[in-house]
Amino acid sequence: MNLRHLLFLAIMSLAIACSDGNVEPTNEITNEPAAPTTVLRVGAPADDYRLDAEDIGRITVGMSQVNTNIFEGLTRMDTDFQIQPALAESWEYMPENGGWRFNLRQDVTFHDGTPLTSLAVVEMIERVSQGGFSIILRVDENSAVAVDDYTVDIIPTQTNVQLPGQIAHPHFGLRAPGTDPLAGEHVGTGPFVFKEYVPDDHITVTKNSAYWGDPANVDEIIFRFMPDPNTRVLALQAQEVDIVYDVPRESATLLMGMEELNVLPAAVGAYQAVSVLATGEAPYDIGRDPLVREAIGYAIDRQAIVDIALGGMAEMSQTLIPAAVLGDSADQIRGFSHDPDRAMQLLEDAGWHDTDGDGIREKEGRTLSLEIVSGYPTANDNGQTPEVLQAQLREVGIASTITAINDSAAYNDRLTAQQGDLWVEIGNQNSASPCFLPGFLYYGGNDEPNNYQSAFAPTYVGVTGFDSAMDACNNSADPVTAAENAAAAIRVLVDEAHTALPLVGLYRVWATTDSVTNFTPHPIFVMIRWDDVTVP
Repeated sequence: MNLRHLLFLAIMSLAIACSDGNVEPTNEITNEPAAPTTVLRVGAPADDYRLDAEDIGRITVGMSQVNTNIFEGLTRMDTDFQIQPALAESWEYMPENGGWRFNLRQDVTFHDGTPLTSLAVVEMIERVSQGGFSIILRVDENSAVAVDDYTVDIIPTQTNVQLPGQIAHPHFGLRAPGTDPLAGEHVGTGPFVFKEYVPDDHITVTKNSAYWGDPANVDEIIFRFMPDPNTRVLALQAQEVDIVYDVPRESATLLMGMEELNVLPAAVGAYQAVSVLATGEAPYDIGRDPLVREAIGYAIDRQAIVDIALGGMAEMSQTLIPAAVLGDSADQIRGFSHDPDRAMQLLEDAGWHDTDGDGIREKEGRTLSLEIVSGYPTANDNGQTPEVLQAQLREVGIASTITAINDSAAYNDRLTAQQGDLWVEIGNQNSASPCFLPGFLYYGGNDEPNNYQSAFAPTYVGVTGFDSAMDACNNSADPVTAAENAAAAIRVLVDEAHTALPLVGLYRVWATTDSVTNFTPHPIFVMIRWDDVTVP
């Protein structure tokens, strides 16, 4: 055992001794791992896991945002956004009842030795039905029916032929039946086994020696939560970690010139956008005016955001989800050019004039001032984009303030209360289905809309067409037709309602030491596989 491993064991022993009982209990597993000889150390973003007894449907430890490969789903999404088999070997649509029949692998066991059967799928759907993710799959607690041990039907409450793509998201990973995540029982089928979780510090997994596929190449992975991206970079430079998530764009060029480090951009799989609160009450009601929303769209110089805020490590995009997911249908979405003159004319038409010559517009004694909220996943992740937006808005006579939030729960609470005008955030196309993201965020046809839908759905500002296009997307078995309908919905959202203003397409930037090999960045960072990665 070398000095690095001895130091690691000493530090981990001290951390456990000083944890005051914060470490969750480990599972009893049948394949007890040997002492680790190869340890991969990952600098991960903020701990965004949910472990709330009041929200069982969204318990996500080990799943997302940091996907530790403890759990697996029925399907998975490859790096080309295509659906591949995972725990289901095959599936078929049942037009007679609008359901999907999944045929499970018969050679899989959970980490505690329990065989994989249909019961795990039934329990997953029952769990999901208790939280917000039920909206995505359109399921309730009765939607999954075990046909036999290895055959299970999932019958949505509304037609949803996109379900196999949607269910590839890590949130829909299968747990060993009867296990209790609130008691620290995080038992899946994946190539890694849960070892311990210390909130806001780290999560550790070990190699699953009984994995049904090829076993992992490392014995242990420690994911250290480092909310500040610059801290992650410094830890990599000091070789305290071997690989880091989300290198800040401004740091990527610097790291490229350093020996013993590798910078690895993924393909575009995320976006940065501004959503405009269109249903707010005073003082957050300015975005109710469609002319103001449209003016903001033309005021934005997206290339400047790429160059200044993101260090060139992005590309202009106005399709919201990656254009590759929409294919040729992406051309349906017009988006906005940078046209300050047009923006100023729209504001004039809306009755906002600079009456006192200070460069900021007024209307009926009220100053045109907006609050920019930067927060998802964190303000740190959104970088300098809010500051660039602030300068661009001022050029057309709009004053603004910036509120930076680095806690996702606080961000969601503020959005629920509709306290803010412009919401800057990064979103991910975490599904192979083109219906997934726009439907979850902007669909207006739910009896109990989520906070995004309540704030930004075109339906709630009197613009029709989005919901019907999303329904057609969810009802389209043909991928090309689904993409056409998703693009039609996004066109309504961006070009007609102007409640969402896409800025750029983002590719996640990773960095590793030279000791790391066989690491493949996935366009969707929650889909990363760690089993092929090797370290000395």
